[in-house]
Amino acid sequence: MEGEYLIMKKRLGSILAVVLCVAMAFTFAGCGSSDKKAVVGSWNTKVDISGAFVSGLTEGLGEAADTMPRPAAEYFSNVTLSMDLTLNGDGSFVMAPAQGWKDELADSLTFPMQIFLQDFMVAYLSSYLLDIGVTQDISTPDALDVFLQDTIGMNLTEMTERTLGTDLASFLRGTVDEIDIDDSSTVTGVYELVPKEGKILFAPDKASLSKSVYDLYQLDGDTLTLAAGSGSALILFQDEDVSVMALPRQLPFSRIA
Repeated sequence: MEGEYLIMKKRLGSILAVVLCVAMAFTFAGCGSSDKKAVVGSWNTKVDISGAFVSGLTEGLGEAADTMPRPAAEYFSNVTLSMDLTLNGDGSFVMAPAQGWKDELADSLTFPMQIFLQDFMVAYLSSYLLDIGVTQDISTPDALDVFLQDTIGMNLTEMTERTLGTDLASFLRGTVDEIDIDDSSTVTGVYELVPKEGKILFAPDKASLSKSVYDLYQLDGDTLTLAAGSGSALILFQDEDVSVMALPRQLPFSRIA
Protein backbone atom coordinates (compact mmCIF):
# COMPACT_ATOMS: atom_id res chain seq x y z
CA MET A 1 0.00 0.00 0.00
CA GLU A 2 2.84 2.42 0.71
CA GLY A 3 3.97 2.22 -2.90
CA GLU A 4 0.44 2.96 -4.12
CA TYR A 5 0.19 5.99 -1.83
CA LEU A 6 3.46 7.32 -3.24
CA ILE A 7 2.19 6.83 -6.80
CA MET A 8 -1.04 8.65 -5.95
CA LYS A 9 0.94 11.48 -4.33
CA LYS A 10 3.22 11.90 -7.36
CA ARG A 11 0.35 11.87 -9.82
CA LEU A 12 -1.74 14.33 -7.82
CA GLY A 13 1.06 16.86 -8.02
CA SER A 14 1.51 16.29 -11.75
CA ILE A 15 -2.21 16.49 -12.47
CA LEU A 16 -2.79 19.72 -10.57
CA ALA A 17 0.26 21.41 -12.07
CA VAL A 18 -0.90 20.61 -15.60
CA VAL A 19 -4.52 21.58 -14.93
CA LEU A 20 -3.39 24.92 -13.60
CA CYS A 21 -1.49 25.55 -16.82
CA VAL A 22 -4.60 24.55 -18.81
CA ALA A 23 -6.83 26.93 -16.88
CA MET A 24 -4.50 29.84 -17.48
CA ALA A 25 -3.94 28.90 -21.11
CA PHE A 26 -7.66 29.50 -21.66
CA THR A 27 -6.97 33.21 -21.70
CA PHE A 28 -4.54 32.82 -24.61
CA ALA A 29 -7.06 31.11 -26.87
CA GLY A 30 -8.13 33.70 -27.94
CA CYS A 31 -19.49 45.45 -24.74
CA GLY A 32 -20.24 48.86 -25.78
CA SER A 33 -18.27 51.37 -23.81
CA SER A 34 -20.40 50.44 -20.82
CA ASP A 35 -19.29 46.80 -21.21
CA LYS A 36 -15.68 47.91 -21.38
CA LYS A 37 -16.03 49.71 -18.08
CA ALA A 38 -18.16 46.99 -16.49
CA VAL A 39 -15.67 44.19 -17.08
CA VAL A 40 -12.88 46.09 -15.35
CA GLY A 41 -12.13 44.55 -11.98
CA SER A 42 -11.30 41.19 -10.42
CA TRP A 43 -13.15 37.98 -11.18
CA ASN A 44 -12.98 34.44 -9.79
CA THR A 45 -13.78 31.09 -11.37
CA LYS A 46 -13.68 27.49 -10.21
CA VAL A 47 -12.17 25.13 -12.77
CA ASP A 48 -13.58 21.62 -12.41
CA ILE A 49 -10.65 19.19 -12.31
CA SER A 50 -12.63 16.19 -11.02
CA GLY A 51 -12.19 14.19 -14.22
CA ALA A 52 -8.46 14.77 -14.37
CA PHE A 53 -8.03 13.93 -10.69
CA VAL A 54 -10.03 10.71 -10.98
CA SER A 55 -8.14 9.69 -14.10
CA GLY A 56 -4.79 10.08 -12.38
CA LEU A 57 -5.96 8.37 -9.20
CA THR A 58 -7.39 5.40 -11.08
CA GLU A 59 -4.29 5.00 -13.21
CA GLY A 60 -2.09 5.22 -10.13
CA LEU A 61 -3.99 2.40 -8.43
CA GLY A 62 -3.81 0.21 -11.53
CA GLU A 63 -5.71 -3.08 -11.41
CA ALA A 64 -6.50 -2.52 -7.73
CA ALA A 65 -9.03 0.12 -8.81
CA ASP A 66 -11.14 -2.65 -10.36
CA THR A 67 -11.98 -3.98 -6.90
CA MET A 68 -13.83 -0.79 -5.93
CA PRO A 69 -17.59 -1.12 -5.34
CA ARG A 70 -18.30 2.04 -7.35
CA PRO A 71 -16.38 4.26 -9.79
CA ALA A 72 -13.89 6.74 -8.33
CA ALA A 73 -15.79 9.53 -10.10
CA GLU A 74 -18.66 9.07 -7.65
CA TYR A 75 -16.35 9.93 -4.74
CA PHE A 76 -14.66 12.94 -6.33
CA SER A 77 -17.38 14.86 -8.14
CA ASN A 78 -16.54 18.39 -7.00
CA VAL A 79 -12.77 18.92 -7.16
CA THR A 80 -12.11 22.47 -8.30
CA LEU A 81 -9.20 24.85 -8.80
CA SER A 82 -9.87 28.49 -7.86
CA MET A 83 -8.50 31.09 -10.30
CA ASP A 84 -8.62 34.91 -10.27
CA LEU A 85 -8.74 37.04 -13.41
CA THR A 86 -8.10 40.79 -13.10
CA LEU A 87 -9.06 42.97 -16.06
CA ASN A 88 -7.52 46.43 -15.75
CA GLY A 89 -8.85 49.66 -17.22
CA ASP A 90 -5.68 50.13 -19.28
CA GLY A 91 -6.35 46.91 -21.25
CA SER A 92 -3.94 44.70 -19.33
CA PHE A 93 -4.90 41.57 -17.42
CA VAL A 94 -3.51 39.20 -14.81
CA MET A 95 -4.64 35.62 -14.22
CA ALA A 96 -3.34 33.66 -11.25
CA PRO A 97 -4.33 31.08 -8.66
CA ALA A 98 -6.72 32.60 -6.13
CA GLN A 99 -5.35 33.40 -2.70
CA GLY A 100 -5.75 30.34 -0.49
CA TRP A 101 -6.37 27.95 -3.41
CA LYS A 102 -4.14 25.27 -1.89
CA ASP A 103 -6.07 25.26 1.40
CA GLU A 104 -9.36 25.16 -0.48
CA LEU A 105 -8.27 22.28 -2.70
CA ALA A 106 -6.80 20.21 0.12
CA ASP A 107 -9.92 20.73 2.25
CA SER A 108 -12.19 19.65 -0.61
CA LEU A 109 -10.24 16.42 -1.05
CA THR A 110 -9.99 15.30 2.59
CA PHE A 111 -13.49 13.92 3.25
CA PRO A 112 -14.03 12.14 -0.11
CA MET A 113 -10.53 10.69 0.13
CA GLN A 114 -11.31 9.28 3.58
CA ILE A 115 -14.41 7.53 2.23
CA PHE A 116 -12.56 6.39 -0.89
CA LEU A 117 -9.69 4.86 1.10
CA GLN A 118 -12.13 3.18 3.45
CA ASP A 119 -14.06 1.56 0.60
CA PHE A 120 -10.83 0.76 -1.23
CA MET A 121 -9.40 -1.11 1.75
CA VAL A 122 -12.64 -3.04 2.27
CA ALA A 123 -12.73 -4.09 -1.39
CA TYR A 124 -8.99 -4.70 -1.72
CA LEU A 125 -8.60 -6.79 1.43
CA SER A 126 -11.83 -8.72 0.79
CA SER A 127 -10.51 -9.73 -2.61
CA TYR A 128 -7.09 -10.60 -1.19
CA LEU A 129 -8.53 -12.74 1.61
CA LEU A 130 -10.70 -14.67 -0.83
CA ASP A 131 -7.64 -15.32 -2.99
CA ILE A 132 -5.80 -16.93 -0.08
CA GLY A 133 -8.82 -18.87 1.12
CA VAL A 134 -9.87 -16.73 4.10
CA THR A 135 -13.64 -16.22 4.32
CA GLN A 136 -13.82 -13.66 7.13
CA ASP A 137 -16.40 -10.99 6.34
CA ILE A 138 -14.90 -7.47 6.24
CA SER A 139 -17.55 -5.96 3.98
CA THR A 140 -18.25 -3.02 6.32
CA PRO A 141 -15.95 -0.35 7.78
CA ASP A 142 -16.57 -1.63 11.32
CA ALA A 143 -15.77 -5.20 10.30
CA LEU A 144 -12.62 -3.98 8.57
CA ASP A 145 -11.47 -2.16 11.71
CA VAL A 146 -12.03 -5.29 13.81
CA PHE A 147 -10.06 -7.38 11.31
CA LEU A 148 -7.17 -4.91 11.20
CA GLN A 149 -7.13 -4.57 14.97
CA ASP A 150 -6.96 -8.34 15.37
CA THR A 151 -4.29 -8.86 12.72
CA ILE A 152 -1.98 -5.82 12.95
CA GLY A 153 -3.10 -4.12 16.16
CA MET A 154 -4.46 -0.92 14.63
CA ASN A 155 -7.59 0.33 12.89
CA LEU A 156 -7.79 1.78 9.37
CA THR A 157 -7.21 5.38 10.46
CA GLU A 158 -4.14 4.38 12.46
CA MET A 159 -2.82 2.23 9.62
CA THR A 160 -3.31 5.06 7.14
CA GLU A 161 -1.47 7.52 9.36
CA ARG A 162 1.38 5.07 9.88
CA THR A 163 1.66 4.43 6.13
CA LEU A 164 1.56 8.13 5.23
CA GLY A 165 3.60 9.28 8.20
CA THR A 166 0.88 11.76 9.14
CA ASP A 167 -2.90 12.13 9.16
CA LEU A 168 -4.72 12.16 5.81
CA ALA A 169 -5.61 15.88 5.90
CA SER A 170 -1.98 16.86 6.53
CA PHE A 171 -0.81 14.46 3.82
CA LEU A 172 -3.13 16.00 1.24
CA ARG A 173 -2.16 19.53 2.25
CA GLY A 174 1.52 18.59 2.04
CA THR A 175 1.00 17.09 -1.40
CA VAL A 176 -0.71 20.24 -2.68
CA ASP A 177 2.00 22.42 -1.12
CA GLU A 178 4.67 20.52 -3.05
CA ILE A 179 3.19 21.39 -6.44
CA ASP A 180 5.84 23.41 -8.22
CA ILE A 181 4.10 25.94 -10.48
CA ASP A 182 6.21 29.00 -9.80
CA ASP A 183 7.17 29.49 -13.46
CA SER A 184 3.58 29.45 -14.70
CA SER A 185 1.48 30.45 -11.73
CA THR A 186 0.76 33.95 -13.04
CA VAL A 187 -0.14 34.95 -16.59
CA THR A 188 -0.13 38.58 -17.75
CA GLY A 189 -1.04 40.17 -21.05
CA VAL A 190 -3.52 42.44 -22.78
CA TYR A 191 -7.18 42.12 -23.73
CA GLU A 192 -9.62 43.86 -26.03
CA LEU A 193 -13.42 43.72 -26.20
CA VAL A 194 -15.36 43.63 -29.47
CA PRO A 195 -18.78 44.47 -27.95
CA LYS A 196 -20.93 44.29 -31.10
CA GLU A 197 -19.77 40.73 -31.72
CA GLY A 198 -19.61 39.63 -28.09
CA LYS A 199 -15.94 38.78 -28.42
CA ILE A 200 -12.98 39.25 -26.12
CA LEU A 201 -9.41 38.99 -27.37
CA PHE A 202 -6.49 37.96 -25.16
CA ALA A 203 -2.81 38.02 -26.05
CA PRO A 204 0.61 38.33 -24.43
CA ASP A 205 1.02 41.85 -25.89
CA LYS A 206 -0.78 44.36 -28.13
CA ALA A 207 1.16 43.31 -31.22
CA SER A 208 -0.18 39.77 -30.84
CA LEU A 209 -3.88 40.72 -30.61
CA SER A 210 -5.86 39.26 -33.51
CA LYS A 211 -9.59 39.44 -34.20
CA SER A 212 -9.40 35.95 -35.70
CA VAL A 213 -8.36 34.50 -32.33
CA TYR A 214 -10.93 35.20 -29.68
CA ASP A 215 -13.21 33.96 -26.93
CA LEU A 216 -16.87 34.85 -26.52
CA TYR A 217 -18.07 36.76 -23.49
CA GLN A 218 -21.37 37.48 -21.80
CA LEU A 219 -21.77 39.98 -18.98
CA ASP A 220 -24.73 39.59 -16.67
CA GLY A 221 -24.46 41.72 -13.56
CA ASP A 222 -21.69 40.30 -11.42
CA THR A 223 -21.17 37.26 -13.66
CA LEU A 224 -18.78 37.27 -16.60
CA THR A 225 -18.92 34.13 -18.72
CA LEU A 226 -16.13 33.30 -21.14
CA ALA A 227 -16.82 30.67 -23.79
CA ALA A 228 -14.35 29.10 -26.21
CA GLY A 229 -14.27 30.82 -29.58
CA SER A 230 -12.05 30.64 -32.64
CA GLY A 231 -8.55 29.46 -31.85
CA SER A 232 -9.51 28.32 -28.36
CA ALA A 233 -12.30 25.84 -29.04
CA LEU A 234 -10.97 23.03 -26.86
CA ILE A 235 -7.42 23.20 -25.59
CA LEU A 236 -5.85 19.80 -25.07
CA PHE A 237 -2.71 19.31 -23.04
CA GLN A 238 -0.58 16.19 -23.17
CA ASP A 239 1.93 15.29 -20.48
CA GLU A 240 3.92 12.17 -19.64
CA ASP A 241 1.97 11.85 -16.39
CA VAL A 242 -1.38 13.13 -17.62
CA SER A 243 -2.60 11.66 -20.89
CA VAL A 244 -5.12 14.30 -22.06
CA MET A 245 -6.50 17.32 -20.27
CA ALA A 246 -9.45 19.19 -21.76
CA LEU A 247 -10.41 22.69 -20.71
CA PRO A 248 -14.14 23.33 -20.21
CA ARG A 249 -15.72 25.13 -23.15
CA GLN A 250 -17.23 27.69 -20.81
CA LEU A 251 -15.97 29.36 -17.64
CA PRO A 252 -18.26 31.52 -15.47
CA PHE A 253 -16.46 34.18 -13.41
CA SER A 254 -17.98 35.89 -10.38
CA ARG A 255 -16.99 39.45 -9.54
CA ILE A 256 -14.78 39.74 -6.48
CA ALA A 257 -16.12 42.42 -4.17
